[in-house]
Amino acid sequence: MVIIDNWEAIVETAVLFSKSGPPKVEGVMASSGGAAVMAADKAEEIGLALPPPAAATSARLANVVPDFGSTANPCDLTAESLKSMQMYGDCIRAFAEDPGFAAVVVPMMSAYRPTTIELAQFLSGLADELDKPVCLVWINEWINGPGSEVYDASPRISMFHSMTRCIKALKLSTDHYHNRDRLLQEPALAAEGDAKTAREVFAGAAASGHGPALSESQSKRVLAAYGVRVTREILVANPASAVKAAVERAASELRNTAAALPDTPILNGILVQQMAERGVEMMIGARRDAQFGPLVVCGFGGVDVELTRDVAVALAPVNHSQARDMILSLRKAPLLNGFRNVPALDVDALAEAVCRVSALAADLRDAVSEIDVNPLILGRKGGVPVEALVIGNRGRPAMNAPSTAHPMSIDTPASKALGIRYPIVQSGLARISRAELAAAAVSAAGGMGQIAVAGMAEADLLRAEIRKTKQLTSAPFGVNFPVGHIKIDHLLDLVAEEGVAAVSFTGGNPKPYIDRLADTGISILVLVSGPEQAKKAEQAGAHVLATVGYEGGGHIGRTDVTNMVAIPLVKRAVNIPVLAGGGIADGFGMAAALALGAAGVEVGTRFIAVREASAHQNYKDAVIRAGADDTVVIKRSVGTPGRALANEWASKILDVEKAGGSRDHTRHGSRRRQRARDHRWRHAWKRRLAGSVGCSGRRHPGRSRSRATDGGRGGNRSRSLGPSDASSGTIKNREKSPDLVNWPAQRGRGI
Repeated sequence: MVIIDNWEAIVETAVLFSKSGPPKVEGVMASSGGAAVMAADKAEEIGLALPPPAAATSARLANVVPDFGSTANPCDLTAESLKSMQMYGDCIRAFAEDPGFAAVVVPMMSAYRPTTIELAQFLSGLADELDKPVCLVWINEWINGPGSEVYDASPRISMFHSMTRCIKALKLSTDHYHNRDRLLQEPALAAEGDAKTAREVFAGAAASGHGPALSESQSKRVLAAYGVRVTREILVANPASAVKAAVERAASELRNTAAALPDTPILNGILVQQMAERGVEMMIGARRDAQFGPLVVCGFGGVDVELTRDVAVALAPVNHSQARDMILSLRKAPLLNGFRNVPALDVDALAEAVCRVSALAADLRDAVSEIDVNPLILGRKGGVPVEALVIGNRGRPAMNAPSTAHPMSIDTPASKALGIRYPIVQSGLARISRAELAAAAVSAAGGMGQIAVAGMAEADLLRAEIRKTKQLTSAPFGVNFPVGHIKIDHLLDLVAEEGVAAVSFTGGNPKPYIDRLADTGISILVLVSGPEQAKKAEQAGAHVLATVGYEGGGHIGRTDVTNMVAIPLVKRAVNIPVLAGGGIADGFGMAAALALGAAGVEVGTRFIAVREASAHQNYKDAVIRAGADDTVVIKRSVGTPGRALANEWASKILDVEKAGGSRDHTRHGSRRRQRARDHRWRHAWKRRLAGSVGCSGRRHPGRSRSRATDGGRGGNRSRSLGPSDASSGTIKNREKSPDLVNWPAQRGRGI
């Protein structure tokens, strides 16, 4: 987990992580002394080490860098380096080949045509040859100036628009991989039975009728269950039970104080505790955040926590090293290591307590809302909490119920409604999504895969596929129904009998089918194209909606509204979770969808190319090769627009539309003629077009259900929307068709 405290740095940091591996230390190569000094200053401020280059590297640089430059790290090549790209490249290559460096930082101070474009193309080619990532810092006033687009598109160059963000991202990368290795090596703190003991305290408090806030004695028992050292104490029933008269006096004072309060508290008794040794007051706290989950905080205690707000926060749980780093990051941390006449205190004991409180907060996230240990008296040998408060969750699952939350998950209204770890739903990929994709590739990984009913309308086939999916995963999965394309009434009872977690409806009015599933406990997801449809789907009883923008593949709806506009409109129109679909293929797209108000994403095309999808390998390769300009929208003129890969077949469909062809022309005649041709052609296409595949769209004579024989798995049906070029053979009786388009046959070819 990497925490970024600056919104502008999220994408840049993510790009760096995606283009680089575990770093060691970085080298800075600058054509300006000012840029080199800037990098050095920021590295010192942020705490990123910039060690000197190896002797061999310095010698290589000395041969080309002018005398008034510098071969240190940062290296000042001077502006002379810009006169020769070869010299510039040799210097960068020297840094990249230094075994002590894991990345090369190159500031770009100016932007002007055509020089910076040529330089960008040169550096992009050079970066492809290097085995280490290049960080390009674009720090001129022309934000998207000439050459920036080249750097941004390079698979090996991470571009930043700020030296600060670049150095911080490198520091985050260094710390992340360093801490990850330590996390994998360090054993868990919590011993078996800790959670059980703590839950028993919660259960006892609930049984006694007390509110969610535990008493101090109960709170310390919870802390002690996780190994946090607490004061020795005895809970006595009344003052007379106290051994010393001082206790009676203290008890009387406490009762008088309590009686004077506006809301008289319930007194369980008088708590007699050990007197803590003299030390420094510290505090440890934890809370469950709705977005980030359990958090742990530490700082100086007593009134300092409110007066100076000198605290450190981290995601729980933390290990000992992370806890110690949190403590030493405090502004007053020097006091703990010995300052003037104050002796050094036991920082390791405080770090241990932070670890254990964080483990408690993470393990009991379903039961604990807040933890407040303040103060914890830290001495030269250990530390002990003298006051503690633990507050349970209000209106949450039973306190003695085990936590079902996964330690690594993204909690959104959509993921909670569907019972999944990550709000990622695989769309209904007709004739492609089977048990292997829905279970092994998506649901088992924490998302929600779906079995596509399209192409598998027989009840026995669907039942067998559902049961196969259950054998592959115990995670929730769904079944996708295309409304209006096939008869599905008899299949709804089947999915209810088989205990499917979710059902999605696309392409028509889902209300009659939602009504049939109303009392089954199945989560209902409905695909909508705008706010009006969204309102109707919500009123019909949908639990989750998905809206697909103009960027989507396959059927895209009849408007050209993009996700940037569609997601906020649909989100504002309803009170149930909304998934975003269309053009989303990675974490960047998902982050953008969440920022626009979506509660998750529905992804289709990206999953076509995975190993578990039953599409033919030719199709997968074509999808992977396709760029941003390699798709077209077809059948817009007949009211069923769909996005397909740009190929000969798609071009012919567009030609039919331009010529004024009707819906029947684009679909090859009436349904009756089409069914007859499908039956007649199916066997011919199995023999002659076993390898042909295409893009999603409505059924037509170019689509066949052929066995995948060339690189596919036997028995899986590949999707075919027609060939892309002619070959010698033609399908028998094709010339009798009145259609405007003649469909050539081809053998064993891709799109």
